[in-house]
Amino acid sequence: MNPIKKYRSIPYERRIIYTATVTMSISSVIAAGKILIGVFSDLVMCAVGVFNILLVIAKLSCVLGVIQNKGFKPRNTFTAVFLFFAGLVYVLYMGASIIFEIPQKEYTRFMSIMTAAIAFTEMGVAIYGLIRTKRKGHYYRNIKIISFVSALTALMTAQIALLSFFHGRDLTVSNSYSGMGLGIITMLIAAYVYFAPQLSTIGREHNVFICSRPQENKLIDMSQSSVEITLCKSKIYGDYIYRAEIDGNKVDGNIVKAAGIFRRMHLALKIICIILSEILVFAWLAGYAVYFVRTADMPTKLKKKMRQNGFDTIPPNQYTVEENGQQP
Repeated sequence: MNPIKKYRSIPYERRIIYTATVTMSISSVIAAGKILIGVFSDLVMCAVGVFNILLVIAKLSCVLGVIQNKGFKPRNTFTAVFLFFAGLVYVLYMGASIIFEIPQKEYTRFMSIMTAAIAFTEMGVAIYGLIRTKRKGHYYRNIKIISFVSALTALMTAQIALLSFFHGRDLTVSNSYSGMGLGIITMLIAAYVYFAPQLSTIGREHNVFICSRPQENKLIDMSQSSVEITLCKSKIYGDYIYRAEIDGNKVDGNIVKAAGIFRRMHLALKIICIILSEILVFAWLAGYAVYFVRTADMPTKLKKKMRQNGFDTIPPNQYTVEENGQQP
């Protein structure tokens, strides 16, 4: 069989692990080389090497979690801590660049273009991976989040390279402030990784309820065979809905997310949006931040709504099994 076809035939989850293992090996060698160079000649390389090593350790924790399939909470905490320290190292390094006026490397035209091309490719792959792993479980999502952070640092390097070549003057201060912002973003992402199991619906989609106080029920017609309860409405980003089957006094279903406007959009409009992405992306992200807050911890909101209408929750250990780090 063709090696490429054989690779594509492997389930996407296993491909993530194979790819992560290969990239970790390559990143470790490159990071070790950067640290070695930095110790003898360039402190900048040393700081970036330490940053990359911390990312590799955080990703390794996720890969081992998938393989061993146990101890999710301590591993998730371990990943978040190392991701946080990686961001802290980047902030301290960029701050030191300003305080001690450490000059940044100059790039030729070829080096600038190549660095930018690699960075944008890495960013595209990372974003695609985040979309693909959105519902695959916390470990898989964390692996892609770490890849996304790595892509952000590559993008930062591309910015430094392009500005160094096209402006031809020292922009250390401006680049350092951008780098400090990237470090802070990494630290915030680390906080998200730590709290995500308590906020997301991954591994908590399945919810079962018993109608123990029928006189309080103003939400569900128990004479029907199924029900849909809208938990959060958003035409742009997609509704969150609880879809369930009714069996006697039991309601058994899952929290699902409907497709957002981009997925429902005609191909021509998608192309226009992609072309205008630099204009639309900030508005999209600002709206998504509000949407994220509105949709945080949907299972708890569902349980509260059901409790107010005379339903009791069946304990999770009676109908779910922890797998692949999907249960918090």
